[in-house]
Amino acid sequence: MAEESDEIGSMLDDLDDEGASRASGADEEGSRFGGEWSEADGESDDLEQEFDMDAKVGHLVRSQIADLAPEEQLVKWHETLLPCEVDLVTELDATNIFFINIESVIFDLILSKEVNFEEDGQFLRLTFAIEQLLTSIRSCGGVFRLIFFDGTKHLFSASFGESVWAFRQAFLVHCQIQGIDHAVFPHWYSSAWREHVQMWRPSFFLLSNAAVELEEEEDDEDDSSKKLQGLFQAMILRCLSYRTHVALLRDLQRRGNRIMAFTLVPDTYDSFIDNNVKGMLQPLLEEEEEEEGEESIVASLKEFAAKAGNKVSHEALLRSFLICRFSKQTLAACEKQNKLTKQLMELLVKVLLLQEMMVRYIPLDKRAYSTVPLEDWPYFQETIMAGMDRFYTLMSEELGKLCKEGLPEDLKLDACDMFDGRLYRHIFHFVVTKGLEADGNKVDVDQFALKDYVTEELDFLWSQAGGGSFFPLCLDAVKGQDGLEPPELPPKVAPRQKPELHDVQSELLQTIWKDNPFDEVDTVECEEDEDNEGILWQRHQWNKGVYLDAVKQEQEMEKNEGEKKMEEKMRQKGKITDKDREFMAKFALKRRQMALKALHAYAKSLTGSDKLHPPIIMKEEKQEEQKPKEEAKVSKKMQEILDKRKQEEDAKIQEHDAKQTKEWEKPVEGLAEVADPAKMEKELLDLLVGFNRVTPSFVGFPALSSAFKTQEAQ
Repeated sequence: MAEESDEIGSMLDDLDDEGASRASGADEEGSRFGGEWSEADGESDDLEQEFDMDAKVGHLVRSQIADLAPEEQLVKWHETLLPCEVDLVTELDATNIFFINIESVIFDLILSKEVNFEEDGQFLRLTFAIEQLLTSIRSCGGVFRLIFFDGTKHLFSASFGESVWAFRQAFLVHCQIQGIDHAVFPHWYSSAWREHVQMWRPSFFLLSNAAVELEEEEDDEDDSSKKLQGLFQAMILRCLSYRTHVALLRDLQRRGNRIMAFTLVPDTYDSFIDNNVKGMLQPLLEEEEEEEGEESIVASLKEFAAKAGNKVSHEALLRSFLICRFSKQTLAACEKQNKLTKQLMELLVKVLLLQEMMVRYIPLDKRAYSTVPLEDWPYFQETIMAGMDRFYTLMSEELGKLCKEGLPEDLKLDACDMFDGRLYRHIFHFVVTKGLEADGNKVDVDQFALKDYVTEELDFLWSQAGGGSFFPLCLDAVKGQDGLEPPELPPKVAPRQKPELHDVQSELLQTIWKDNPFDEVDTVECEEDEDNEGILWQRHQWNKGVYLDAVKQEQEMEKNEGEKKMEEKMRQKGKITDKDREFMAKFALKRRQMALKALHAYAKSLTGSDKLHPPIIMKEEKQEEQKPKEEAKVSKKMQEILDKRKQEEDAKIQEHDAKQTKEWEKPVEGLAEVADPAKMEKELLDLLVGFNRVTPSFVGFPALSSAFKTQEAQ
């Protein structure tokens, strides 16, 4: 049995070597938003710098930490930081563009145990958690760009294995598919990143300050694990060098339309420590060069889509392609192995294909169930998960190639639900349980009760992997493995009972709800509690059977301090006399007079309100019978005098209009030379309406009517 386990281990190592041969480099193109960059800005980083060793770093002096290793200097610097809580929207201008490091977000979510990704491996759940955070920021008015650093791969692999980095690559593809604003850089010491920051000038950076604890490996000669522990702190230090604030993801909270976070000011930056940390980390962040001559993943994906036809939907195309490629490589690698190794690897990839079919057709709400915890099944955790690490490695490599080559325009892809490790573990538990119980240790198609179209799609995927007949799943060679027998499934969670609500007797509610019965709740009659019966009626002196008028309650004005004191005074006096009533009436009249005085003073304080026209009061008066007025008799001499005066007045008016017409000729002729419509409008309105146009009144053209008296002149 020990020899067989050694063979399985050597088999996994062979698969690991094959996966390493396909490793791809990072995207050296940097930002896709910029143009040609100048290298003048980056020359100062490569030159040796002289530092003032007497300068202070927080509460430390540089000379006191000069003999420490760079990683220890970074820890000392981080201990001296005192972040302050601010509102990112109003105080740091989050409505302008700022940068969010997506690796920091992933690390913060996993380390905070908000998403149990290490055990469950549910890509969709972690994608939802990230998008929930981004949506919350955007709903408050935040404008951001997601930043990816390929150099963080070493930290991800050392902390979580290959699964989290595979998710990071899947999320990068998801951003490209959905058109989410993002940019990819090798690391934060690269010239492309520096030029990108100088071009866009972000308001601040949103990063994680988590110190990662890594176990030291025996063959770790250069202490790379120890150096990588402060990777995010080194990222913060470099971002502070751009004289920009850094906000921390830990304890980030949304309060209404505000986003509260602890931030670091640029004054905490120290170039001495940053230069030392850069020399330590930059060699670890550099990616290996990509091998030439590898096949194009886009061409292979298009070929797979053409073969699949309608057997694979666009949501499952990318996921099915990667599963088939991994299955084909795994089956080819174990072709010459012994029966135990071959059967175990075949079982691993077949369960992976079954997981693919379940993800396609099981509704999302049905994927919430109880299953075996990972730590309760050591065989699965150690052996099967070691094989799945190769699947994660292949996924991250192929998705990285896809990002570099570019997404095919003629294919619609989806990358948010690439794998469900919890579902995979549940199916593997089912297959092993049924296989150990069945005669001949074989699990046939009848155990799954699959539909014909599901079986057809499953056979197609298996044929692309290079296999023959998918069923049965054989376990006769692996049944003797120690720890293979799975533990019992946890009991089903009992469904919640219907909530009980008091039955409210209301004709209005019964009329509204007559067509909508509440089947999800149980109604019970309201019973009065005899023990608490006297609390409201005796202690608080409530009145039974009294209802409040909502309209009167809304109209009621709150009494001021004077009225309250008056009522209290009369209540203490007891007997109220006529003199008291007269005093209270005078007091109410005085309050009314004071209120009118205050209202008048307030109205007078408003601009021009005391100059308004007095109110027009319409009265209906009795009309008396009007007798026709008798025309006054005018003598002939008097009539001649009146006619002469009228002629004189008409002559004066015509003379005045002639004079005004002569004065208006010059401004009217000037209107013909005006070409600007706005100026034309102003001059014309000044001429016809007048300069004092407080209100837009154009009735009769006031300036024209006042200048000319006769209708002909107007």
